Amino acid sequence: RPSVVDTTRLFAYVLHPTCTFRMTLDIVSIFVFFYDMLMTPYMLAWDVPMEGILAQVMLSTSCYWTLDLLLNFRTGIFQHGELQMLPAIITMRYLKSWFLLDLLVVSCDWANLILAVFTDTHNASTESLKVLRFLKVGRLLKLFGLLRLARIAEHLERLSDQLRPIVGGWLSIVMEVGKLLTILLWFTHLIACAWFAVGYLGEDSGHSWLQVKIIPKKTRTWSYADGFHQYIVSFHWALAQTMLGSMDIFPRDAFERLFAVCCSIVGLVCFASLVSCISSKCTNYELSRAARGYKLRILRRFLREHEIAVGVRVKVEKQAMERLLASKPPTVEDVHALPLLSVAVRRELLYNLCMPHLKNFPFFRLWDQLDTDSLMQLCEEGLTLSVLPHGEILFLPGWECNEAYVVLKGNVSYWQPPPNIEVEDLDVHDWLCEAAMWTKWICVGTAECKQVTELLEIHVDKFGAIASR
Repeated sequence: RPSVVDTTRLFAYVLHPTCTFRMTLDIVSIFVFFYDMLMTPYMLAWDVPMEGILAQVMLSTSCYWTLDLLLNFRTGIFQHGELQMLPAIITMRYLKSWFLLDLLVVSCDWANLILAVFTDTHNASTESLKVLRFLKVGRLLKLFGLLRLARIAEHLERLSDQLRPIVGGWLSIVMEVGKLLTILLWFTHLIACAWFAVGYLGEDSGHSWLQVKIIPKKTRTWSYADGFHQYIVSFHWALAQTMLGSMDIFPRDAFERLFAVCCSIVGLVCFASLVSCISSKCTNYELSRAARGYKLRILRRFLREHEIAVGVRVKVEKQAMERLLASKPPTVEDVHALPLLSVAVRRELLYNLCMPHLKNFPFFRLWDQLDTDSLMQLCEEGLTLSVLPHGEILFLPGWECNEAYVVLKGNVSYWQPPPNIEVEDLDVHDWLCEAAMWTKWICVGTAECKQVTELLEIHVDKFGAIASR
């Protein structure tokens, strides 16, 4: 991955948006964000004092979000599809977009921390209205931390850019469903904390769900239960609202009933969205399985109608099934969004895709120094990225070779027929048939892929036409 890149000024360093350090910070931001999203509603609803380990964690998170705000001035951005690393452009973009929101949230974090310290230093006058007012203001300032929900999407987008090439197939479906379940559970947690706060506010009137007896014919009510049991009951009630279930806790006054009705409506929408998304993902997965099954049925019918020998038929079916189930890396032809790019951006993309593998050949290093534009044209017109499955034959003895090959991923085994049987394993960055670029070349051996292999093919005709200019 790219690392820290310097700009026109030697002292101005800018982070690449996809570098390892920025990715690590994004992961930390997500964990800190989830901590804030879980603890802020709970501390507000149960009036948890800001002291001890909680005060230390709050100080750490405030320092981290302040650091994240400053680093946003030194993190590259993508503007109109182009990477911008100039500090002036980054600063103007950030000031016009997220700076005011980040500054407001960070300021509220520090104000809450300062007010918490102020109330701790006035323990002797804790009952005074002034200190209590400051304490309530500090509590309410924590609510501004929830505004980071709009900001965290940027961190998730940068992480998805890094994980998208790694995660695929059914695992991506599991991750999508897991993300929706996480959002739903956090929303249920938020409703649980709000439900307890509503009951706590109405407790003085005597018409609150907290006045319900825990066990019938007993005097102990939920208002005297410990915080853990109160939270479990509140979460159970909130889960019953979002999942349209039942619960033995009911609203006791008009305000609680109004809150319950609103939660039921929102829960209906959330539950329907979750079911719809899971159904859509499962349907897409089943459609892909049905497509593979249809191809296999057509293959079996073809072999049966042509009366292919049983041994050959079984071998063909097994190999076809194995290759249909194998995950194949996408090639340039599979990326349907590439034609949407401009010629300049598409050439730059293909150049950066191919050049790290071509630079091992001295000729291409020299070409890159003399005429980069024509080399970018070669990357667009004369090079092809291909993916071959396990057991695929690349060439056989006697074939005229019109391509030179570079192994990008996987492994290729090469051997010559008897009496010169010499098996050679070719790994990443190894070349095959490079002499075909300079002369007519007839293969004298066999090349076979020993696993799923990605190759860079250099078309000899295009190479000769572009290199001779």
